[in-house]
Amino acid sequence: MSSDEDCYFYSDDEYQNYDDDNEAKEVKEGTVIASKWLSSNSTQRGESCIRRNQSSSSLKFGKASEQIEYQILTPDDLFESQNKLIEEIQTVLNISSAQANVLLLYFRWNKETLYDKYYENPEKICAEAGALGKEYHETISSRTNESGDFLCPILYEKVPYHQTYSMGCTCKQHPYEHRFSAFAWREYLAAKVEDGPECIFTKCPMDGCPCVVTPAVWKHVSTLQSAVDGEKNAESE
Repeated sequence: MSSDEDCYFYSDDEYQNYDDDNEAKEVKEGTVIASKWLSSNSTQRGESCIRRNQSSSSLKFGKASEQIEYQILTPDDLFESQNKLIEEIQTVLNISSAQANVLLLYFRWNKETLYDKYYENPEKICAEAGALGKEYHETISSRTNESGDFLCPILYEKVPYHQTYSMGCTCKQHPYEHRFSAFAWREYLAAKVEDGPECIFTKCPMDGCPCVVTPAVWKHVSTLQSAVDGEKNAESE
């Protein structure tokens, strides 16, 4: 019997089906040899074997395999694991934490695939994933302290600069900074949530911009809009 073949075990009842005693004897001797081979090799080879139940003719399949251990993670544990992975990618690839986050989202948190594809063509992969710009998402904005008003390109309303936000991204169609009011951001993201799980791949509100909105931006926009609402409530009192 070849070492690559499966093992087949016959019950004693099956031997009675053979008219030729010599043929039955050969089969039974072959079974003994197979049994000895299995006991000495199955543990090392870990291959599947087909066995006959001694009390019935039903087939049973057995496979020598390692026991898989599972660990239940709480939301806090999962968040911590994600942050550690983001920090690892950021350090190894020498990119921003926001870029690392977007790349991991794009590759479904599979760092091995991320490394393989990134080293093949970093610029292409970042463009496909929507992780663009050296300072991508790293700062809230250097212009939030500017005085005066800003015309929101979505609402076409003027709002104070400190009530606006930009991820710092640009694109060929719109080479200027993509900045919007906090209210426009909130309404835009709220609409994206209605799309379901795919909202994690939400892109910049500017038409044609491929930059992905990271979890940090979602959180910041929510905080910014809460601050704006607080200002408006204080002014109305």
